[in-house]
This record gives sequence, structure tokens and C-alpha cells, in this order.
Amino acid sequence: MPRTKGSKNKPKTVTADFATQIAEKQSAKEALTAEIASITANIDTLKADLKEKKASLKAIDKEIVKLEAKKAKVVKLTEQLQSAVSCVFVDYKGITVEQDTKLRKELREAGVHYSVEKNTMLRFALHNIGMNDFDGILEGTTAVAISNDDQTAPARILGKFAETQDDKFNLKAGFVEGVAYDQAGVMALSKIPSKDVLLAQLVGSLQGPIQKLAATVKAVADSKSDDAA
Repeated sequence: MPRTKGSKNKPKTVTADFATQIAEKQSAKEALTAEIASITANIDTLKADLKEKKASLKAIDKEIVKLEAKKAKVVKLTEQLQSAVSCVFVDYKGITVEQDTKLRKELREAGVHYSVEKNTMLRFALHNIGMNDFDGILEGTTAVAISNDDQTAPARILGKFAETQDDKFNLKAGFVEGVAYDQAGVMALSKIPSKDVLLAQLVGSLQGPIQKLAATVKAVADSKSDDAA
């Protein structure tokens, strides 16, 4: 069958069409690959950002927990200080664990609550009850002794202990029934005997006059009896 003039160019035209389509697809592929690479880069950036945000969220949660704990601590300290009849602040930095244990036992037996506290928490609690006199002594190590029913027990026990420590344990300040005392004032309070000792002294001081009065009354009664006889 004879060929027409145009039949010779058809294979070339088809080949060119395929080449064009391949080139177009290749170009589309390259564009899509570039787009995917860009999206992947953005995803990696977003993943890193997401990881950072999650870490920040976790850190914030931890801070919230810490703040809630501090808030609860201040509330508890505020309640303890508000209900206290007497309170003494001390610097305990020089004593041993054994001495601390023995001191705590003596305070506990006297009904005195003793605890080591952070100065910031104490400052907040004291301000909550309207006592701003102690800001100057709330530095270094601080422990607080609180009694709900004895005006002198904290100062008396801690003052006696401090005298044996050669400046390793010092009274800072305190208060009794809302009245603030500096270091000298607390040391003076520490010299006041306990209620039991004071009562014993009072009874002892009254026994002599009472005995003399009883002897006088008896002598008068005996004298009257003799006169009547």
C-alpha cells in the first residue's frame, strides 16, 4: 500500500507529544516534590514547636503545683500563728541532729509546736495576721515554736537551750498574745518560770504566814481555855 506524504511525520509527532507530556509530568513532579519538601519542613518545624509548647505546658503545670503548695503552706502557717498565744523565732544553724531531736521532744512534751520554715512563707503568714514587725529577722535559718496555751513555754525552753550552745542557737524574736518582742524581750520572757513553778512558789510564800496565823489562833484559843478553867 503506498504511503502518503504526511505518513512519514506521524511517528515523530507522536514521539514529540510523549516527550512533551513527560516533560510536563516531570515538571509537575518536581513542583510537587518541592511542595512536599516545604510541607515536610513546616511539619518538622511544627513538631519542634509542638514539643516546645508541650514542655512549656508541663513546666507551667509544675509551677502551678508548687504555687498551690506554697499557698496551702501560708494558709496553714497563718492559722497556726493566728491561734498562737505565744511564738518564738530562732536561728538553729549550729545544732546537731541529735540536739535537734532532743529539743523537739522537750517542746512536744510541753505542748509546743516546733518547725523549720522558709522566711518568705513566714513573712506572708505574719503579714496575713497584721504582724509586720519581724521582717528584719526573717533571714538565714529560721525555726518557729508555737504554743496555744502557754505564754512562756516556747521562750523558756528555747532560751534555756540557747544558753548551752555558745552562739550556735539563737533566739531572734517572738510575740505573746499579739505583742511583739525583740531578741532581748524574748530572752527576758525565757527567764519567767512555768505556771507550775510559779504556783509552787506562791503556795510556798503563803505557807509561812498561814502557819503563823494558825499557831496564833491556836495560842489564843488555848489561852481562853486556860482562863475559863
